[in-house]
Amino acid sequence: MNLAKYTAALMGAFSLSVSLVQGQLITFLSFSDVKRYKQVGPEDFEFEGGEWNILVLDGTVVVAPCLGNGSPFPTFPNQLCPLGTTALIDVGDADFDGVRDGGLFWSISSVIPASVFAPFRSNLFSLEAAPPSKLPRPIGGTNFRDDSIILFYDYINAPQRLARYEITNYVSSREYGPSEFDKQVEEIVPGVYQFRLPRQGVDFNDPSQIKYVYANHAHLEMLEAYPGLGFVPVGNEFRVVMDDRWRDGAIEFDPRLSTDFFWEGFTAQTVLASDIASFSIKEQETDLTVFPPYFNGIDPLTGQPALPESLRFPQEVPFLTNTITLGPYFFVPGEQLYAEVGFRRNFQSSALTIDQSRRSFRWDLRLVDSYEGFRVSDNFPPRTLDELTAANSDFDGDGMTNLEEFALQTDPADPASVSTPTPVLDPFTGQCVLTIPKRPNVGNLLTYRVQYSSDLVNWTTITSGDPLWTATESDDEYIVVSKLNSPPANCITRVLITTN
Repeated sequence: MNLAKYTAALMGAFSLSVSLVQGQLITFLSFSDVKRYKQVGPEDFEFEGGEWNILVLDGTVVVAPCLGNGSPFPTFPNQLCPLGTTALIDVGDADFDGVRDGGLFWSISSVIPASVFAPFRSNLFSLEAAPPSKLPRPIGGTNFRDDSIILFYDYINAPQRLARYEITNYVSSREYGPSEFDKQVEEIVPGVYQFRLPRQGVDFNDPSQIKYVYANHAHLEMLEAYPGLGFVPVGNEFRVVMDDRWRDGAIEFDPRLSTDFFWEGFTAQTVLASDIASFSIKEQETDLTVFPPYFNGIDPLTGQPALPESLRFPQEVPFLTNTITLGPYFFVPGEQLYAEVGFRRNFQSSALTIDQSRRSFRWDLRLVDSYEGFRVSDNFPPRTLDELTAANSDFDGDGMTNLEEFALQTDPADPASVSTPTPVLDPFTGQCVLTIPKRPNVGNLLTYRVQYSSDLVNWTTITSGDPLWTATESDDEYIVVSKLNSPPANCITRVLITTN
């Protein structure tokens, strides 16, 4: 689809004027096609679900800070409520927290009433026309949640001239589960959609007086995950391009080192100048944003984060750079996190419609403990020459390389700190057994192997097909066991540590 063609065709197609507050639309229909993806390998993605949202909004209410908000009685101006509770909510949810606020007082700093779309009439909304697709027709307003508001204002400054204000707000959401990728792709397609909405200021008790507003909206092609909707990549699909960092479904990196994250897909063919891209890192267990950095304390009264997710925002990133640098020491090895690149369309298709479609691309992170991160983290005396702290050097002269001491969890700067993994004989079978504890959180950066010998001259590395030994490995330890009842003189082993 040609983005410029659709833009030119629809801008100005609907000339009804709308209200503006500080350059922002306050009367609009928002069209939002949402998809969430998870990358699990260099070219592998999982669809995690999506939705199609329609939001109809006309008018605005600005809630001011006040200890008396939501109270059944008015509060006059004071230090804890500078404006006082200026409005009484008759019907609706003033702060959109899911709890109705009818009969409660709120501190409102400003209010602009609905002027185009009628509130409480979502049943009269309908989709009149749409591009060919499998989207069921007709679609009306029966699945809307109506959050419209009626309030009286201003109780503090003009109680003798109380005015009634109506704010229109209703939303519909059509959800798609992780197994319904094809369904969403086949139902929500690029093209021109026409919506019918009830007009404000008419007598709805008289069917002959009901009037409608018609709004055309152009839904343009969106950025998708690799390999694209047609499963034939053309270079415009999102993908993290750090192929050498993927291990077991996650990107490995040491948080003590500066790390560059690279991706592709943001091109002049997939994004508009008004679109917004962002980057964040979140906790796997809680989905709480921890980068950009925020105060991460816990509220002792609620046991919840003192700064909730609703007040944490991702870092906006320029589209065509396709990269972001994460500095060192934001995190520590072993933390369970994932990274997310968000993409949000912000395209005003006509005078009354705006496209706010979104994409989420996330991938798991494995925060590992690498030797390079270890050597720069105060494990050697200050101003030590780099060649002395190199992996293959022996800084303390104890016969073990710095890398071996790192892997075996001894102090490379202390000659008295040594590790000599020693095999033992099983008293019942006579087998030789050697257990090596592995350093935590090294991921796939280190390989632990064992060699055996009968003469201390010729050494054989134990592999999966070794005729004399078996090896088993977990995240915590590496174990080798001889297959034969070797006599003690032949139970000679040594540890081999290599980097990947």
